[in-house]
Amino acid sequence: MVRGARGARGALTVALVLVATALTACSGPAVSAPPSAPPNTVRIPLSAATSASGGWATVAMGHLGDPLNTFWELFHLTGTPARWTLATPPGVASNGGLVLAPGAGNSLAAGFEPTDLLHFSPLSLSSNGAASWTTGTVPGELLDAPDALAAAGTGYLALLRTGGGTLVANDGDLNTWTTTSVPAGLTPAGCGPTVTTAVAALADGSPVIGGDCTRGTRAAILLDRGGRWTSVGPVLPVVTGRAIRVVRLVGTADGAAALLRTGDATHGSLFAAWSRDDLATWSVSPALTTAASDLASTSVTPADGFVVTAGGTTGSRLAAVIDPGSSAWHRLPAPPSGTAVVAALPNGGYDAMTVDQSTLDVSTLGDAGWTLQARVKVPVSYGSSG
Repeated sequence: MVRGARGARGALTVALVLVATALTACSGPAVSAPPSAPPNTVRIPLSAATSASGGWATVAMGHLGDPLNTFWELFHLTGTPARWTLATPPGVASNGGLVLAPGAGNSLAAGFEPTDLLHFSPLSLSSNGAASWTTGTVPGELLDAPDALAAAGTGYLALLRTGGGTLVANDGDLNTWTTTSVPAGLTPAGCGPTVTTAVAALADGSPVIGGDCTRGTRAAILLDRGGRWTSVGPVLPVVTGRAIRVVRLVGTADGAAALLRTGDATHGSLFAAWSRDDLATWSVSPALTTAASDLASTSVTPADGFVVTAGGTTGSRLAAVIDPGSSAWHRLPAPPSGTAVVAALPNGGYDAMTVDQSTLDVSTLGDAGWTLQARVKVPVSYGSSG
């Protein structure tokens, strides 16, 4: 079943453009994070899921070869029995992508990536599991990464694309943001210049940012405590000189979880890292080799672990999961061909989401492998972004 069919998007998008223009005119000069580095060739996929608040997932649907007819959709796992239902916020074109920031209770903030003539990022916030939404804007373009937006206490943090990553924050008002200065050059010893790739918050609201490290063995993760930034990333068991990218960064009850990748686009390894003492120390998982493949999606488990899928745009996917305390990555049976994301469920299970234009197939992993459980028809409005 489908809930929350897509509404007309054009009018609200135009209204938000006017709001964003006013906000930009009133804001001060942007203060950017550490300076830009040569671009890392490892792509961070926007297809993502989390088990928070029942479960949320975002995938691209429509005519995926045509950017103007590709629409990113949000799905929420809810009800008894639990099922995935369409929950995309209405009124804004989602061609550029969606990033998710689960908050307290059943709340979620969804940020829209810029696309076409949309040169800023609208926000939608729900406190009731997508039953209703309030809207706002970020004063710029959200970073093209799944953790460009994060809940922090009663407010939110956001990473913008300017200057290699500009950090802005609010106290709950989605239209009022302040810019946080991150000292230039604050990177792990031997790391080199960095660009930001992810933002999170500790339980007390302290901002944490992650980025690229062009050399060395320590991941570029920085913590702000009362305006004083320090480098706190974990050391990885990798050969010095290989790039390290923070792919995911998630705040937890007592610290943070990070998904890290080393190497280049064709040969590399994934590591998961956890801190349970507010980033004073870290534990690092064994490596998961992803040679000759690239990441397709990431998912956060109920235990603050990660599920990853890798592979090409067609054909079979590699799917693997790791939770804190695990001695190794656990490879799941190969999900259905073309799987967009494998979501970890609150009950400990896994769902694979496969897209065929405007149809979402949901397969659940059981003793006999993956079994199709549901087919969701999404009312995609082709041509509405032209």
